[in-house]
Amino acid sequence: MQLQGLSKAFGQLRALDEVSFVVAQGSLTGLIGPNGAGKTTTFDLIAGVQKCDAGRILFRGQAIEPLATHQIFRRGLARTFQVPRPFPTMTVLENVLLAPLGQLGERFDANWWAVSRVRAQERQLQERAHGVLQWCALADKAGLLAGQLSGGQQKLLELARVLMIDPQMILLDEPAAGVNPSLLETLMERVQMLHQQGITFLLIEHNMDLVMRMCQRVLVMAQGRLLAEGSPREIQDNPKVLDAYLGPTPVAA
Repeated sequence: MQLQGLSKAFGQLRALDEVSFVVAQGSLTGLIGPNGAGKTTTFDLIAGVQKCDAGRILFRGQAIEPLATHQIFRRGLARTFQVPRPFPTMTVLENVLLAPLGQLGERFDANWWAVSRVRAQERQLQERAHGVLQWCALADKAGLLAGQLSGGQQKLLELARVLMIDPQMILLDEPAAGVNPSLLETLMERVQMLHQQGITFLLIEHNMDLVMRMCQRVLVMAQGRLLAEGSPREIQDNPKVLDAYLGPTPVAA
């Protein structure tokens, strides 16, 4: 994926100012920066939730910035949220079954002229959903209401939902936020396994230990601009990054 000169303003606030970077296919890339740096706005623009004022977003060689969110989703680019967004009064299984697009049973007429095909597809999706929940360590929660899950379990549920579309790339928004250490290890173990299978990840995270341990490359934003990019070691040693997080180092008298 490639961002080219991406800009976005909200009134007088310039949230993004000509941001350009590349996320290599098959990579696990971290996106970090202080609060208000523009990270979430970047995710919103990539996912189609907001529209950019200027610039282009290329995914697998095609421009996606004009597309609606569901069109971007269909192309295999999925997103999770810092605060999970399940349908709380539906079961965990039902939440996962909602994800696949273009289900035959969603068409009113198909329930009359293609009943056997609808039922066959539903059986296939049920089998796939149970397999995904098993893989995400949620098999024993399938019949619970999604609103009954803990915060960490809801983040695993979000991952399970996006896996139902066989994504090419996942935007992972602060997976460590509000998650107990045990569930976080489970979640990040699954992310690493998916990465090894070739799925691309762009990860927003404030847990620097997690970013430096997992990511191959790190992008740093500050005040709506790309401040630095490089390997975890290069970012840790970059004085501009230290200044952005800690403030300028005082000059000795």
